[in-house]
Amino acid sequence: HLITSRMTNDGDSEWGPATKIRATRIRTIADCVCRDNKIVEEWLMRDNAFLMETLGFSVETIAKTQALADFERGWSLVEFLEPERNRVRNNSNRVDIYLSAPPHNRICGTNGAADANTISFAQVLLGCLWLNQDTSELGLFYDTRVTAHL
Repeated sequence: HLITSRMTNDGDSEWGPATKIRATRIRTIADCVCRDNKIVEEWLMRDNAFLMETLGFSVETIAKTQALADFERGWSLVEFLEPERNRVRNNSNRVDIYLSAPPHNRICGTNGAADANTISFAQVLLGCLWLNQDTSELGLFYDTRVTAHL
């Protein structure tokens, strides 16, 4: 789901001292796994670089400072994420999700409909929307209730 949050920087934060810059709004995408009608896992994606810039901080300076601090304490994001990568790669209980083919044979200039293979579908989707910047057939990929922020 898509979240819009109002944020300010009235107090010191991990990025630095309070900037007293007016409030800003930022979008967050939450990817959730539900079981028995309850969220059991949630991953959040927020554009912190945009937030930093809006609040008056230097993204490059903060990134360098945080990376150096991680390095000095011997912490590695690659090593931290390795168990999760292995879990995803080796999960024998994984259920593959297959998407049905679109209703006709033309998708963004390709000569055939995407097959039921998820990887092929994703390649066509990303090629269409990202590489070709073609939004004319957005309805083939998303439900009519989805709001696209392009």
